[in-house]
Amino acid sequence: MKRKLAMVTAATVLLVDGITVVKILVLSTFDSAILAMKEGCYEIARPELEWFAMFGDVSAQLLLGDMYAFGWGVSRDRRDRYG
Repeated sequence: MKRKLAMVTAATVLLVDGITVVKILVLSTFDSAILAMKEGCYEIARPELEWFAMFGDVSAQLLLGDMYAFGWGVSRDRRDRYG
């Protein structure tokens, strides 16, 4: 019984640590995209932001919208926002 409890505890700790590592990697990727934008390296930032935007990240969607609205590293979308 103790062995089974120890195995379940170890598996839980590994799962939680694994999720934490994934969160750290994802956040560092988003931060690197922001840093790339600040440095003017839009060709590096865009694919990373597109990945986050595809999964519903509102901040990434907003930044991509700004990139297209102002023509930062992409062709500018000149359509009127309200029509």
